[in-house]
Amino acid sequence: MQRINTAYFYKLAQQLTSLKSLEPQAKLYFDNYMIINTAQEGLRYFLHNPLIPPMTSYSTGKELLNALEKITSEAYDENRVLQWSEPNEITEILGRFEISMQSDFGTRDTFIVSPKGAYSTTILAESGDAVISDSAHALVPSIKQDLHDGCRCLAFELPTAAAFHLFRAIESMVREYGHYVRKKPFTDREKRNGLGGYANFLKEKTLGVDERIIFTIEQICKLHRNPTMHPEMHLSNTEIRATLGIIVSAIETIALDWNRRENAPQVQLTDLLPDDSKIQNLLEDGDETGKQQGKI
Repeated sequence: MQRINTAYFYKLAQQLTSLKSLEPQAKLYFDNYMIINTAQEGLRYFLHNPLIPPMTSYSTGKELLNALEKITSEAYDENRVLQWSEPNEITEILGRFEISMQSDFGTRDTFIVSPKGAYSTTILAESGDAVISDSAHALVPSIKQDLHDGCRCLAFELPTAAAFHLFRAIESMVREYGHYVRKKPFTDREKRNGLGGYANFLKEKTLGVDERIIFTIEQICKLHRNPTMHPEMHLSNTEIRATLGIIVSAIETIALDWNRRENAPQVQLTDLLPDDSKIQNLLEDGDETGKQQGKI
């Protein structure tokens, strides 16, 4: 997909329409050169542009371009004037080009992507991975592609396809988060249980995972992911926006807890307590000092 600046057509129309103002017997170099040259350059680019090239209108466009190039090739002569026939010829070819353009581009497939709630259409279609923070991306870079594809599907109103990619993204995030807090990866057998299985593993008391994170994962699984896996279920555009919202929230919450754990000091409690042997030495040193002072 590529964006098209629709103002380009207006600018091209201005450049070509100005050719109708050409006057015969006017000096080319001083009066008409800029008009003809500007239209010539604009038309040359349009005829060979790779994005929306003309098809049936190409031949008349090329004919017009040749007529303009023939005149501008003689612009070096300051005494060169437009002949009586030249403005009429250009206007006649331009008229045929306009008609062929209407027929050509009147049948082109052109679509408008409607806004999806408060989400920017451009962001959804071109950089959907921007819906989550850089810190979340840094923790699990692999979710970038699924978020990009999921938001792109949302922009083009393919909600069930969008859900597929978004569920892949949250599952990757939860799996890597579980690997981090458990200090070991999930086995192939454990992975078969999917998102709901990961939530159950995270309930282990020794892991200290916030209950709200587990509850959100289970909610995504039960209310959003599991129903969508059935072939007869198809999400609406409204439902997929709600799904995107809760998945983004879950990813960001997991990322916050993950970063908090990484930034917390990993020091055992026994390392913070005084060393018993050092305390004993201090007591013994104190006794020796007292004895020596008593002798004095």
